[in-house]
Amino acid sequence: LAGYKAHKHDGRAGDPNRTRARNNTPDEDKSNQAGNDPSVGTDPLPAGAIADHATSATPQKEATKEMLEPRALSESIVSVRKLLTAECFLFGVLDARLLLQWMDVSACLAAESHCSCNAVTLSMDDLHFEKKMRSLTVGSVLHLESRCNQVFNTSMEVLVQVRAATGEFVCDAYFTFIALGADGKKRAVPPAIAYSVS
Repeated sequence: LAGYKAHKHDGRAGDPNRTRARNNTPDEDKSNQAGNDPSVGTDPLPAGAIADHATSATPQKEATKEMLEPRALSESIVSVRKLLTAECFLFGVLDARLLLQWMDVSACLAAESHCSCNAVTLSMDDLHFEKKMRSLTVGSVLHLESRCNQVFNTSMEVLVQVRAATGEFVCDAYFTFIALGADGKKRAVPPAIAYSVS
């Protein structure tokens, strides 16, 4: 314990050699200016100058984030309807490639609606198709609904649900999008205001 206190005291007092430039006598100052003592340089920067320079970037980022006004997630809900034509089917079954493209576009619209800027797809989780896929025929109508579920610093999670016109579930998936600024780099996303889904 005594050793710990001594160490703590030394840390507060500092190294006497490091404060030598501030405690010089007038004679020592003259010898230093003449170059007789090369170990002592010019006066250090004012206290706090280095700290202010090192931490100047952090408050700027925080201020930028604080300026973004929170938005309700309910405002990002996007509904898309697709009429299935003969070109949408492959061997009598709805082409999954087209369905994924529609889901990605719908999710992107929801993400961009929340962040009010360009957004790009980062990832998509597992996608499971129900048996309803095989019962879809030419002339059927699909309803795609997308909504932001979670908002992070520069990314958004969007849920896309696909149902038939009768309301039967077809498939769903979660997409992750990154918000991009005018310079093409990632930018902060407005905070989210949660809402209840009945």
